[in-house]
Amino acid sequence: MLEVNNVQKNFGPKIAVNDLSFTIKPGETLGLLGTNGAGKTTTFRMILGIFSPDSGSINLDGHPISLDDSPRIGFLPEERSLLQKYTIDEQLCFFGELKGKTRAELAPEIEHWLEYFELTEHRFSKIKELSKGNQQKIQFISSVLHSPDLLILDEPFSGLDPLNIKLIAEAIKQLSKRGTMIIFSSHRLDYVEAFSNDVIVLQKGVPVLEGNINSIKQEANEYVVEIQTEDVIENLETLPFVVSVDHLNDIYKVKIAGYENVDNIFKHVSSYKIRKFDVNLPNLEELVVKAVKESHE
Repeated sequence: MLEVNNVQKNFGPKIAVNDLSFTIKPGETLGLLGTNGAGKTTTFRMILGIFSPDSGSINLDGHPISLDDSPRIGFLPEERSLLQKYTIDEQLCFFGELKGKTRAELAPEIEHWLEYFELTEHRFSKIKELSKGNQQKIQFISSVLHSPDLLILDEPFSGLDPLNIKLIAEAIKQLSKRGTMIIFSSHRLDYVEAFSNDVIVLQKGVPVLEGNINSIKQEANEYVVEIQTEDVIENLETLPFVVSVDHLNDIYKVKIAGYENVDNIFKHVSSYKIRKFDVNLPNLEELVVKAVKESHE
C-alpha cells in the first residue's frame, strides 16, 4: 500500500505541493491531474525518492519510501527517455537490469511484451529507427518489464493511434487486476475516468477536487439531459434549475441542478417532437473544469 500523508514540498518561497494526502491499495488506480505547474511532477519525484518532502511522509507497505524501493516501482515519464542508439533488446535489458533483474529473468517478459505489441520482428532494430508510436510502446514496456508493485504513468497514450491506445489500455487493466497500484496522469480526462477509481486534481500544489470518481459525480448533484429534436426548444436558459445549455445541430445538452428537476425539464419539452431524452451524470472533465475555475475565484 502507498500512503502519502500531509506532504509539502517547497522550492525557495514557492510551495510546489501543499498538504497532499492519499492512499492507494493493491489493484487500485488513482488519477492525478492538474495543469502544467500544478505539482504533479514534484509529487511523482517524491514518490520515486528523487525529492524528499519538506514535511509529511510517503510510505510504501509501512516503511518510508526511498531509492531502495526503485525495483518495486515503474515509471513512464511524459518525455521520452530512450537510448536512441540501442536496439530494442539492449534497451529493455538495460532498463530491466537497472531494476535488479537478470537477463534470464527478463527474457520471458521481453518476449511476452514484444509479442503483445507486435514488435518481435523489430527486436534488434535501433530505437532511433522506430516510429514515435513504437517508441512509446517500448517506453511503456520498459516501465512494466520488472513487474512493479507501483506503476506511475504520465501521459501513457502520447503519440499513439487508436489501435495502440486500446492495446495499452488493456495492458493497464490487466496490470491492475494482477494487483499493481497505478497512478495515472493524462490530459485526456476520458481516459482517466475509464481507468481510475479515485482522482485528485491539483491547482498550484493544492488539491481542489479529490475522492472516488463516482461519489464526486453523485455529490455534485448535477445532471446532463441530452435531448434530440429537430424543433427549436424555447426558453430553456430561463428555467431556474437549468445551469447551462449547449445546442449543436439537433442535440441539446442541458445541465440541470438536482435529479428532482428531470420531470420539470421533461414537462417543458414534452410539446416538442422529441426523438431522444437521456439523463446522465456529468463527465469528469466538466467537474474538473468547474473545480479549477472555482479555485481561482
